[in-house]
Parts: sequence; structure tokens; C-alpha cells
Amino acid sequence: MKKLLLLIGLTLIQVSLTMGQWTSPGNGTTYTLRDLVASSEGCVTHETGTGAYHFHQDLTIAPHDCLTVVPEDFTTIDADAGGILCHGNVLLTIKGGLVIDCGDIDVYLEPDSVSRLRVVLDHSTEASRFVHTKMFYMSGIQVIESAVSFDDCLFQSFDKTETNGAIQYRGCDPVLTGCIFQGNYGSAISGVNGSPQIDRCEFRYNVLSKEDMPQLDFRQGGADTLRLLNSKVVGLYPLVGGIMITDPREQEGTKVLVQGCFIADNRYGYCQQGLHVDALLRDNQIVCNQIAPNPANDGFGVCLQDQTKATLRHNLLHSNLWGVLVQGQATLDMGTADDYGHNILYNNHNGSNGTDQAYALYLEGTNDASAVGNYWGGTTEEFAEGVIYHRPDLGADHGLVAYLPILTVNDWSLAEASPSATNAYPNPTEGLFVLAAGQGAGFTYEVYTLTGQQVLQGAAEGATATVDLQAFPAGVYTVVARSAQGTVQTVRLIKR
Repeated sequence: MKKLLLLIGLTLIQVSLTMGQWTSPGNGTTYTLRDLVASSEGCVTHETGTGAYHFHQDLTIAPHDCLTVVPEDFTTIDADAGGILCHGNVLLTIKGGLVIDCGDIDVYLEPDSVSRLRVVLDHSTEASRFVHTKMFYMSGIQVIESAVSFDDCLFQSFDKTETNGAIQYRGCDPVLTGCIFQGNYGSAISGVNGSPQIDRCEFRYNVLSKEDMPQLDFRQGGADTLRLLNSKVVGLYPLVGGIMITDPREQEGTKVLVQGCFIADNRYGYCQQGLHVDALLRDNQIVCNQIAPNPANDGFGVCLQDQTKATLRHNLLHSNLWGVLVQGQATLDMGTADDYGHNILYNNHNGSNGTDQAYALYLEGTNDASAVGNYWGGTTEEFAEGVIYHRPDLGADHGLVAYLPILTVNDWSLAEASPSATNAYPNPTEGLFVLAAGQGAGFTYEVYTLTGQQVLQGAAEGATATVDLQAFPAGVYTVVARSAQGTVQTVRLIKR
């Protein structure tokens, strides 16, 4: 992919400029960068030697106008070397629309070391769009009751002088696809009264300020369901949480779907609090959220507080300090007699009380919980009772967990598969296991870690293969079997 450099930095040429800002006339005009050079009265200039454009002052795109960044702005130079530079602290206010879409060309935004850039979409009349836009060291993107989408964008090293999040929204539903947020000083995304739609994004090591903040901070959802799909939320700092959902409103409600996500190494994985949050967590891997400074209070994979509700199906929770923690009058559905949970919980250990105690599910709240049809690290009722804390352990003012029947790992893996599905046994395993593809003779296989790293591959001439994982660390692996006819099936495997 080509790279087109849009930098917000110190201008390299001497230009005589008027002070103040430039505002477009609001007559429905669409401006390119070349147009702004001609019409912005020195606010935007062009350097012929490098082909760079320079922003020198605050600029406002008025309602019904639009600023577009297009490849044609850079036709006179090698697109790999083009740039847009800005001098000083610049506020770009969009009341019309802003579109950065140069096809397969990457667009870079970056202020110099003594400058700041802030972008505000303020009740925009047109939908804005950022495509292949890489942004560094900015002072936030505010989205106020405006339609905007971000596709394959990078947000890195944003400060938090103006916003708590690299993106901070209010009263709207930003759409983010394939974006990366890493090393920002505040949250990656924060906002209120909106339901972001997030798919295939990565959130890594945010809240570089090391404050008590989550990487994703959602408050009071909008009319739509807030969706976080197929994304990664990976932490680093002890006070920094993963995902926080909050709604204190008496009458409204926040609907949440978290599906297909990998949430790891945070102070906590997922937490919801308030009066009206109703969430579905499905097909997630919530692991190793154990870096809390006080293990007695934090380090949970999932936490429900106050009067919120959550349904958990087909999730994997392991190596957290707590698996699932329920507090207050929260309501938990981890499986019913008619709809098994198929969640795997194991190795959620907490040493805060001086002993290494396993807490798969801790029902500190007052409501009963349904957790039928899950795997708890063992398959006996005695084992499950040892890792589930509820009324018999905590007293009559706590809820009771219904958790029978208990599933084996194979039950969980194959619950929705066809009779010819791939199987692995024993599961859990000490290292050696038999892989049965169930589709006749001849298949290939690969073994992957939770983070997607391939550790083994092989082939079988018959209907089974013996696979050796003894040299690899304990954990959960995904085994992919491919038949000679091209059919692909997977099974989850636990190595002790």
C-alpha cells in the first residue's frame, strides 16, 4: 500500500499569514486541498519543493460544505513522499463534512513536537469518513451528534489535554472497522449517549498516563445496540481496565453485544454498572486479566454490578483473578435448562487472602443466577462447588447458582457441530492427544494459540492423528482440521 504523508507539524517555509481562522462560506462547496490553497487566504499553503500542504491557522468547514482529501491533490509528486504540514496549534472544526479517502494510499496526520491538532465534528450536516488514515500525537477527535466512519485507521500517542479518549463522541454512533488504537495517553474511545459500531479493531496498551481508566469507556448507549465484534483489547498498566459500560439512567437502557473478542492483560476484562445495561457476551476469549494492584477487588474477567443484566454464551475465561463476579442486584444468565451456556472457566485463581483460591464464579449479589451447561475446570459437582461461590458459601443474603448439569470440554466444543465433527481426546490433555477429523481418511491440521500464532502443523493419511503438544506451555489451543475435500473444522483444546 502506498503511503501519503499528512503531517501536522512545523512549517518549513516562510509564509506571511494573517492571524485568526478561515471559515468556508457554507454554500454547498466541496473543497480539495488545492482549492483551499487558492481560497483560504493563507490558512492553507502548498510547498512546491516537497509537494506538502501546510495548515497554519484554525479552519472551519461550514454546514453543507465538505473538505475532501483525494489522490489528485498529489499528482505532481511521488505519492510516497507527499505531505500536509500544519504550523502551531490547529483546530479543525467540521460542521459540514470531511472525507479522507485516497484509495489504497495511506494518509498520515501528525503534529510537530510543539504543536497540537484537534479535530471536532460538530453537528455535521454531511457524513464524514476517514479511510487508511494514520494519526499520531493529536489532541483528540471529538464527534458531537455527527455521522462518521473510520476504516483501517491508526490512532497512536494521542494526548489527553482536550479529550479523555483518542475518539470522544456524544449523541452519535461512530462506525470503526479494522482500526488500531495503541499507546494513547487516555482511553482509546470514550463517549456518552451513543452506540459505537466496532468490528475487527485492536486496542493495545492505551491509557499511557497509567491512570485509573478503561481502554474503552462507554456511557449511556443510544437507540441502537452498542456492538464490539471480532476485536482485541490488550492491556499493560496495572490501573487500566479493558471495557467499561455504564448507564445510571432510570428509564433508558444500554444494549450491548460483545462477540468474538480477545480481551487480555488488563486490570479487568469487561465490567458493566448502573441501572439499565443489558449485554450479550458470546464467543469471546477473556483471559489473563490479572494485573490489578489490589487482587481482592479487581482482576475479574467479567463483572456485573448494580442492576445490570448479562447473558454469557460460548465464552472462554481463564487465568483471571476472578472468572465472573456478580455484585449488587445484577442478573446473570450463563445458561438455562433450555439453552446451555457452553462457557469454559478454569484456572481463575486469586491469592489475595493468602491462599491460592479458584474463583470461577463469585455471586456476591443478591439475585439467583442460572449457569447451566458449562465447564468449570472439572466435571464433578464437588469440583464445581469448590470454584463457585454463592449462598452456601457466603450466606443467606446472597444468591444461589444453578449449575447442573456440568459439561465436559468435548461437550462444549462439539455442542453445535455435526456428527462428523472434528474431535480431540483426551481433552484436557497433558500434551499428547488424538485428533479425529471425522470425515474419512486424509486430512491436514494446524494448532494455534489464543493469539493466533501457529505452533504446529501436520498431516494424517488415515482418519486420526496423534499430536504432541508436550513442548508447549499450558493453555487453550485451537486445532484446525482440513479434509481432502476442503472442509474445515475446528476444536478447542486445553493443555494442562
